[in-house]
Amino acid sequence: MRERLRHFLATPDLGAAQAGMLLRQVYLIMFAAQLTLALLLGALLRLSFGAAGASSLLPQMLLALCLPQLPLALFLSQQAAKPGGRRAALSATLLAAVLLATPAWFLSLALALGVSRFYVTLLLAVVMLYYALGLLLTGGFTKAALLPEPQDKKAGVATSPRSIQD
Repeated sequence: MRERLRHFLATPDLGAAQAGMLLRQVYLIMFAAQLTLALLLGALLRLSFGAAGASSLLPQMLLALCLPQLPLALFLSQQAAKPGGRRAALSATLLAAVLLATPAWFLSLALALGVSRFYVTLLLAVVMLYYALGLLLTGGFTKAALLPEPQDKKAGVATSPRSIQD
């Protein structure tokens, strides 16, 4: 994967198909890694301490906590991709994967606490929806990857107080 990333960042004439494929792979790996860690931790907690019997309010709160993750992930990852270029697209992809995988941790907590199957199914549906939306986002990040890399001034890196006003 390192070689693919080096090729992605260094090749001047990278095609849209190659860029899109790599960004989707990066998204898949990061999302799957978080999902796997969350589920392993949930299973470990469940095996270690057993089902604690959660209150009826907890699963509703876990679902409610999932909701702000989507607009936050969409906004922040779009802002990360805004400058254009491959580095921005890669950063945006990683950011989207991390933020959109957050409900996996809530799912893990629900499984560890023995929440009813109905709420576990709803949380699983949210995780699957966020995964699919993240894959769709990588298409936009592919377009950003094909743009030329920004210069420091275009990327918003201020070197002096005067450049902030420009």
